Amino acid sequence: MRRLRRLLLVAVGLLLAAVGFTYWARRTMLERRTPPVAAALPHSIQAEGRDWVYTHHEGERPRVEVRATRMRQIAEPAEFELEGVQLRIFHSDGRTYDLVKSAFARFDVKKSELYSDGEVDITLGLPVSGAPAENPVIIRTSGVRFETTTGKALTERPTSFRYGRAEGRSLGASFDPAWSDLRMLGGAELRWQPDRPGAKPITVAADELLYKQDQDRVYLTPWSRLVRGSFEIEAGSSVVTLENDQLRRVEAANARGRDRYPRRSIEFHAGRLLVEFDDGAVVRKVVGQEGARLVATSDADRTGIESRELFLDFKAVSGDSVLESALAMGGGVLESRPLARADKPAAETRVLRAEVIKTLMRPGGDEIAVIETHTPGVVEFLPNRPEQRKRRIEAERLWLHFAEGNRIETFRATRVATRTEPPVASERPGEPTLTSSQDLLASFDAASGDLVGLEQWGDFRYQEGSRRASADKGTLDEANRTIALSGKARLWDETGSTAADELFLEQTSGNVTATGRVRTTRKPESEPGAGLLASGEPIHAAAERMAVTGKRSKIVFEGEAVMWQGADRLEAPRIEIDRADRLLHASGGVYSRFLEKGAPARDGNGPAAPVYLTVRAAELLYVEKERLAHYRGGVQLRRGPLEVAAEQLWAYFSASRPDDVQSRLERALAEGNVRIVETRPARTRTGSGDSAEYLVAAEKVLLRGAPARLADSARGATEGERLIYFAGNDRLLVEGGRSRPAVTRLRRE
Repeated sequence: MRRLRRLLLVAVGLLLAAVGFTYWARRTMLERRTPPVAAALPHSIQAEGRDWVYTHHEGERPRVEVRATRMRQIAEPAEFELEGVQLRIFHSDGRTYDLVKSAFARFDVKKSELYSDGEVDITLGLPVSGAPAENPVIIRTSGVRFETTTGKALTERPTSFRYGRAEGRSLGASFDPAWSDLRMLGGAELRWQPDRPGAKPITVAADELLYKQDQDRVYLTPWSRLVRGSFEIEAGSSVVTLENDQLRRVEAANARGRDRYPRRSIEFHAGRLLVEFDDGAVVRKVVGQEGARLVATSDADRTGIESRELFLDFKAVSGDSVLESALAMGGGVLESRPLARADKPAAETRVLRAEVIKTLMRPGGDEIAVIETHTPGVVEFLPNRPEQRKRRIEAERLWLHFAEGNRIETFRATRVATRTEPPVASERPGEPTLTSSQDLLASFDAASGDLVGLEQWGDFRYQEGSRRASADKGTLDEANRTIALSGKARLWDETGSTAADELFLEQTSGNVTATGRVRTTRKPESEPGAGLLASGEPIHAAAERMAVTGKRSKIVFEGEAVMWQGADRLEAPRIEIDRADRLLHASGGVYSRFLEKGAPARDGNGPAAPVYLTVRAAELLYVEKERLAHYRGGVQLRRGPLEVAAEQLWAYFSASRPDDVQSRLERALAEGNVRIVETRPARTRTGSGDSAEYLVAAEKVLLRGAPARLADSARGATEGERLIYFAGNDRLLVEGGRSRPAVTRLRRE
C-alpha cells in the first residue's frame, strides 16, 4: 500500500511537470508571436506607415498618384516624408503617364507640392497598359519640386536626359506635362548619335532648351549652336524638329554656318536659316532667307554668293554631306576673286548679278562645275593685272563652266551685249569695244583663267569708237587681238564701209582682210579730186578678196576686182592702193573707163555729148601726185572715134573741178608698136609708128617711127620720121629724115 502511494505521488509529479512544461512552451511561443509594444511617437510625428498611396482626381479621371514604400506624417509643417517614391502624372488622354522616381521626398499637402532633394529619375510617356515605348524620354536630376495637382516639375540643379540616341544636359530644368514641355535651363546641350555605323554625332547647344514632346520639337533660345563634324551653325533662337528619333530639321534666326572640305571651306549666314537632314543626320538641304550669303574659299579663289534667298542642296557620300548645288534667288550677286599664288598669275575677278543664280559643284563638293542664271543677268570680269581688260556682259541667260582648280573654262550667254575696256597698261587707252548677238561662247586658258577666244553668232554687232561691224557670226582671238566676221559681214566707219562673206579685223593694227563677194564704199575726199579720183562722189570697189594694212593706208583687191566712182570704172584681177604715197597699181589684165565732159554742140544748142575714155592693158600704175597713169602690156586706148594700141601708154590727167568742161585726160604718150585708128562715118585714118603723143585739147596726134605711117581711106598714105595730124580735120604735117625722105601717096577719086 505504502509502495502504491509512492507511485501515485511520482505520477502526479510527472503530470504536474508535463503540464507546467506545456504551459511554458505555449506561453513562450505566444510571446514570440505577439508584436512588441510600439514605442511612443515623437511629438512632431503624427503617423507612420508603409506602402503609402496618395491620389488626386479631376472628376473620375486620375490626375496624380503618389506611392511610397514608407511614409511619415509630420505635424508642423504639415507634410509627408516619403521613401521609395513613385509619382505618376497622368496625361489628359488617360492612356499614358509620366513616372517620377526618387529615394526620398517631402510632400506638402497644403501646397500640393512634392520636393526631392536627392536624385530623381523621370520617364515620360509610359503607357497605362501594355508594353512601354522602346525609347522613352528619361530625365535625371536632383532638387526637384513637383506640383502634384498639375504635374509641373522644376529644378535649378544639373539635369540630364536621354531620348533614344539623344542625350542632353543643362544647369537646370522644368517640366509641364499639360503641354508636354521639357525646359532645360542654363547651358543646355543635346547630342544625337545617328543609328548608322560611322555616322557623325550632332551636338546642339543653347542657353535655354524647350523640348515639346507632343510636337517632337526642340526650341533653343536666345542663342543656339549646332555641330556635326566640320559642319557648324551658330544662331539666335532656333527650332529643332525630330521624327522617329531622327533629326529632320533645324530652323534658326540670325544664323551663321561653316563647313570644311579637304580643299575648300564654306561659310554662310542668313537672317533665317533652315537645315534639313536625311537619315543618319546627314545634311540634305540648307535654306537661307532674309539676306543670305555663302562664301567658299579654296587655295585658288574666294567665291561669295548673296541673295534674298539661298538654297544649298547636299548629297550623302559615305555617310557625309557633300555640297551639290547652290541656288540664289532674289537680287543674287556672285563674286569669285582669285587668291594670290606664286605659281600662277591672277585671273580676273568675276562678278555675276541676276535674280536667280544656280551653282553646280563638281563631284566631291570642293570645286565649282557650272554657274548659270535662270533670269537676265550681268557678269563683269574685273582686271587684277595691268594687261587685263575690264569686261561687262549683259545677257538673257548665262552659263559659266569651270575646269579643275575652279578655273573658268567656257562661258555661254544668249541675247547678249558686251563691253570691253582697253587695258589699264595700254599707252593709248582708245575706245571701249561693244558687241551684241543672240548667242555667245567664250573659252579661257585653264592655267591662267584669261580669255582665249570669244564666239558670237546670230545678228552679231560690233563697235569700237567710230568703227562698227555686223555679221551672222563674230569670233574674237584675244591673244592675237583679232576679230573674224562671217556670214553677211559688214564693217564701216565715218570714211566708208566694207561688206563680204568673211571679214578679219586686227584690233591692234587696224588691218582688215575680207574674202568672198567683197564690196566696199569710201566716202569722197574733202579736197578736190585729181586725175583718176574725182571729187564729190564716193568710191566703190568689189572683189573676191581685200586686204587693208599699214593703218588702213594700203589696200589690195584680188579676184575680179572692180573699182568705180560714178561712171568711172577700173577692173583688174588685182588692184593695189597706197594712200600714203597716193599710188594705184592694177595688174593681171586691166580695164579702165572714164567719163569725160564732151564739147558743146557746134550750133551751141543742147548738152555736150558724153565721151568715154577706155583703156585695156596688162598692168596699170597710177601716181596721183603727177596725175599720171602708166599702162603696160598690150595697151588699147579708145576715146570717141580714136583708138590707140601700144606696148606702153602714159596718160596725164588734169585736176577736176565741178565746173570743169575740159577733158580730164590732158595728153597720152604711147610707145612700142603704136597703132592709131580714127574712125569716122566717111573715112578711116590709121597711123603706126614706134611712139605717139596725143594732145587731147587740140585733138593733135604726134606719130614717130622709122618710118611713121598714116593711112587715110579718103586721102591715101603718108610716111615719115614724124607725122603730126589733127583728128577731126585734114591737117597733116610730115617730117622726113636725111636718110628717109617723107613719102605721100595720094588716093585718086
